[in-house]
Amino acid sequence: MLCGLLKSSGVAGRAEEYFWREDEAAWAERWGVPGPAESSWPDYLCAALSEGATPNGVFAAKVMWGYLDDLLSKIAALPASSGLDACRLLRRTFPDLRFVFIRRLDTVAQAVSFARAHLMGVWYQADGSDPGPEPGYDYDLIDGFVRLVNEQNIAWQRWFADHGIEPFTVTYEDVVADPVGCTRRILAFLDIDISSVQPITEQTARQGTALNTTWAARYQAERRSR
Repeated sequence: MLCGLLKSSGVAGRAEEYFWREDEAAWAERWGVPGPAESSWPDYLCAALSEGATPNGVFAAKVMWGYLDDLLSKIAALPASSGLDACRLLRRTFPDLRFVFIRRLDTVAQAVSFARAHLMGVWYQADGSDPGPEPGYDYDLIDGFVRLVNEQNIAWQRWFADHGIEPFTVTYEDVVADPVGCTRRILAFLDIDISSVQPITEQTARQGTALNTTWAARYQAERRSR
């Protein structure tokens, strides 16, 4: 949702998961560059930097904790990268790098959304079309995602602290309450000239339904009884 809002501004890059290994082959095919094998990854990176940038030169990418190490290992294999720590690797590859850290305060609600998306195989929608039949409730799956979300939030916060990074932190709840205002605050943090900013609009449809609330309440009740 946040990536779509920033993308709609036309001045904050085109954030996508360019560096998630499962998607790299599809991006490479779309861009007409060699697949993301180790020998051709520099070409892939150059294409990503070009395709993920808005006309003002700002590049953006979405990176999840689960594949940060994978991205760092690929950057470390680039020429003249030997001996650089993680932060210096990233800053050399992405000049004037800024970090925006988004998290959800209600981690149970996030885990429920995670579980539904996993079960349905639908991670986002550009419109409000019917995603298909609803899956069945699975306590263990939701509980696993609760633990995963909490572990990754802690891991990101520790990583930022270890590298002396102060990201712009925003919550999902902030974005939902004021999507345009939240996006404009991020643009200010990024020091982006907004004289040519386009109307900021949501690019994805929210997939949450009453079922999310029902599952969250059921999970909370079952967790208390265990």
